[in-house]
Amino acid sequence: MSKCEKCKISKTAGLLTILAGILHLGVVSIEHISPFPPLETIYFTTAGLAQIYVGYKFFTGISKKHFLIGAAVNGGIATLWILTRHLRAPFQAGPEHFDTLGIFVTVIELLAIGLTIHSLQKSTHRLKSLFHPILMALVLTILSGSANYGSALAMENVFPYREFNHHAEEPGHDDPPKPQEEITQQINDNAVEENSDSHSGSTKIDTTVEDIEDDHADDGHGH
Repeated sequence: MSKCEKCKISKTAGLLTILAGILHLGVVSIEHISPFPPLETIYFTTAGLAQIYVGYKFFTGISKKHFLIGAAVNGGIATLWILTRHLRAPFQAGPEHFDTLGIFVTVIELLAIGLTIHSLQKSTHRLKSLFHPILMALVLTILSGSANYGSALAMENVFPYREFNHHAEEPGHDDPPKPQEEITQQINDNAVEENSDSHSGSTKIDTTVEDIEDDHADDGHGH
């Protein structure tokens, strides 16, 4: 492969990574505006800036070092997205839903990683020499995504009563778990309402029976 062709591949990977960063920075971070402390907003803003920086570096060529950094950043964010679609999302009662934007960003992140592998393969001309960097990239991807997910879950212990809702209501998102005190109060309120309805129904029945008896009392012949 000529130097020009390798340059095109690395630039394409860079553009895809920058695009993912812009979407995280300008769209996803806004969708995840959250109460203080704005953990989700901070995370996606930082992730977007990191992707823009890595993508810029790809324009100068893809070395093994840049390849591993790109795998840790792009792969880690993609892994986090996959985990939160199958496991309970931090500060929520269940997994996140599959949305078009999330799928699109994850696809271009994985495509950028694939292009960097292709660029390295054309540079070395031997697939065997790629085994070690690809294995390292896979390990970094899993570790980075798992670390992000685990850190977010750990923050639930630091902020146990923090609730998170998206900026715009979207179908498929579960409401965050309510504090135990609120759940107990809601159960007590429901019980009071049920007792009140039951008492009201009993009063109506008694009143109806009394009316019938009065009607018969007024009729001296029982008719």
